[in-house]
Amino acid sequence: MQSWVGPARRLMLKAKDRARRVSARVRTAMRADDPSVSLERVQRRLELLLTAVYGRAIPIAPIETNLWNRERVRQLANRDPRAREPAPGVDGATIYLPAELGARAGDAEAITRYRLFALEQAERIARGTAFVAPLDDRLARSVPGARGRRDRRSDCTGASRHR
Repeated sequence: MQSWVGPARRLMLKAKDRARRVSARVRTAMRADDPSVSLERVQRRLELLLTAVYGRAIPIAPIETNLWNRERVRQLANRDPRAREPAPGVDGATIYLPAELGARAGDAEAITRYRLFALEQAERIARGTAFVAPLDDRLARSVPGARGRRDRRSDCTGASRHR
């Protein structure tokens, strides 16, 4: 009865090892299909840019994405890959940016988006509106004409209210 245990165990170990290798290949292929740029790669350059523009050091930190709440589930359910990325935010002194940004259009496009996010959040700190404006406030909303014609009327009325 013991004679078949050795070969059966060997087959199980081989199958388990093969499954582990296939899984690793699939994960590598999936990562290669979905390019991204990490915050670590550009964080120091962004901090230097903000120091040059605003004259003081503004720290940048990655957003914690292991939090599961209703908003995070909605982001992941969205079909647009850029909507799955967490929105940048600020707590009054530190800028929080996504740990990774999708780079399907190239690394330069993702780095430009990081630069835009950092500048818009730094501007919120400089203006003192970090706690007043919502976290999803975009720099394009404060620039008239940056969006379509149908939104220009709302830009003008918003600007007249804040004077």
